[in-house]
Amino acid sequence: MVATFSAPYTPPEALVDDLRTRGYAVLPPADVHALCGVSAGALDALAASWDELPPDEYLRDGGRYRSRRHACFTVSADGVTRAPHRAHYQPVDYNALHGGIQRWFAPVDDAVATAEAWRAVLATLGDRLRAVRPADPWYVEAHQFRIDTRDGIGRPTPEGAHRDGVDFVAVFLVLLGISLVVKYIWWFVAAAALVGLFFAGRALARHLDERRELAEEKEFALRRRADRQHRWMLSGDSRAVYGPEGAGPMRAISPDEDDDGRPLAAIARTDGELAVLVRDKPPC
Repeated sequence: MVATFSAPYTPPEALVDDLRTRGYAVLPPADVHALCGVSAGALDALAASWDELPPDEYLRDGGRYRSRRHACFTVSADGVTRAPHRAHYQPVDYNALHGGIQRWFAPVDDAVATAEAWRAVLATLGDRLRAVRPADPWYVEAHQFRIDTRDGIGRPTPEGAHRDGVDFVAVFLVLLGISLVVKYIWWFVAAAALVGLFFAGRALARHLDERRELAEEKEFALRRRADRQHRWMLSGDSRAVYGPEGAGPMRAISPDEDDDGRPLAAIARTDGELAVLVRDKPPC
């Protein structure tokens, strides 16, 4: 038996109240689409940019498991404005591992930062946060993260539990599997076709091997029977003329002649008749 539970989602109309009272809220994708006024396709189109994130060069544990980009924005009631690119900095008090240094991450691509869906998300966040805590504008740092788990367990936060030293944090989980499938769909199709051809070829080879073995067994049996018939012939055994393999023709005995003027079959009842049949047997 498997126990399941529903995620503690917040109704969109209760978002501001939950942020005020509980300090957090969780929204499903459909509510994010509706709240931001963007379609699922518009947000999904941004997922491909997570395939192009450069490595995080500032990991002090020597890892290569995290990729990221960074950008800064000013979000006000009048709109969303991208600020000039700058370093990401945290005091050591907030981040003991990576604090105290200026980390110049690669900037978020312009195509992403100017996308209507991206800007709609930032604008909606600013609108809801102004209702929670009156402030205008909000200064936003946006990070694109990707954690690679191929070499073991991924470390989303190698510095451990910590605070970022900001007022609010919004986290969006991006389903990269869909973008990978869309981007490399023909590679998957080709791989599946190759696998299918491999198994089909192996099955065909096995079938041909079985047929060849059956043919070889049949040929061996025919040779063995021919050798046996020949030995009977040399020893004068009557089975050389009327063996079991001649049962079919023997059932067609007729006093009449066939088209080439020879009788279909004849019966030898004595040794003398057998000698005559052997002597007059037509060549095969």
